[in-house]
Amino acid sequence: MAGLNHYDSKLLPSGTAQHYVALSTGIRLHYLELKPSIYGVKDNGITVVFVHGFPELSFSWKDQMKAVAQSGYTAIAPDMRGYGFTDCPAEVDLYSTKYLGDDLDALLDSLGVSKAVFVGHDWGGFVVWSYVFQRENRCLAACVLNTPLSSWYKLRQKWEEAGCSGPMEYLKTRPSEETGELDYQVYFNIPTIPEKELEADVEKTINAFFRSQTPDRSRKDHFENMRIGMRTAKARKDNNRGVLFYCPEELPRDPLWTDEEIQVYVSAFQRTGFFGPLCWYRNIDENIRYSESLHCEPGLPGCKIVDVPCLMVTAEFDVVLSPESAKGMDEYFSNLSWGHVNCGHWTQKEQTLPVNSIIVEWLEKSLQPDHSKL
Repeated sequence: MAGLNHYDSKLLPSGTAQHYVALSTGIRLHYLELKPSIYGVKDNGITVVFVHGFPELSFSWKDQMKAVAQSGYTAIAPDMRGYGFTDCPAEVDLYSTKYLGDDLDALLDSLGVSKAVFVGHDWGGFVVWSYVFQRENRCLAACVLNTPLSSWYKLRQKWEEAGCSGPMEYLKTRPSEETGELDYQVYFNIPTIPEKELEADVEKTINAFFRSQTPDRSRKDHFENMRIGMRTAKARKDNNRGVLFYCPEELPRDPLWTDEEIQVYVSAFQRTGFFGPLCWYRNIDENIRYSESLHCEPGLPGCKIVDVPCLMVTAEFDVVLSPESAKGMDEYFSNLSWGHVNCGHWTQKEQTLPVNSIIVEWLEKSLQPDHSKL
């Protein structure tokens, strides 16, 4: 790794390796790897790939990587396309789930792994659900934190009646007050304006996004800490006032994250900017069209049923990805388990130990009986 950038090893679990690989997709990808042998544990031959969300990094999974490695699994966490030390293509359409899935395929090929377990959070969760539906032949199992299976189909009648090609095209025609907690996603689809807002003061932006909702007696309610951070509703109001409109000039770091951890994110996004990550939002309609073409879009006749073991972990206080929004998922899976934690959006950080336990116990229950066949 001489001459290449990498995360400070002192902030990662001891023994974490950092690699670069030139994928067959043309992307140079950076990823973290943690093997069971580091802990003197027998390798069970199963690889777990952790897929981060927005605005996160492979670094976000460090605690879960350690937990699964200590249980015998090889943990892999890539910086996804557009993030961290991985390449950031300049074309908007190169950030759809098709290309993100191609990267995951190419990563497995580079590792010599035919099938893996995939774990995702936030946008990474959407990518994992898309991947398991579209490329189930590469999946041993899938686990997602917070993010329900796509519920965009609930808007299908409205966008079709309006003559629009997808939900985002339709929502762009609606006023900010009407789109509710989804308005930030519509705002992120506006060219350049969101980048300028988020990049003006990256440290403030990161502190605004990373606000915990873990129960705390010092807070009036579970949302008090969020109110001084980013807002999801009415971002387009008053000529695109943005998601940081309510942030105080000096926004303190949430103490759940150390200063060193926050600086990892600040340095990463100061280097890359937010164009790549925002392009994930700018492909929502294209993602649905691609999913439809493969008969993998929930809500449409003939949508496939996933047979590999899957786990959905809901978070009690997540405003956008609420437990309520996950209802109805069961009909698309033959082997779906559920977990639940009392926290907000940043699940793997707010409830690290419970999340680790849920994931590891599910892995043991779902995969151990099949080890002799692997």
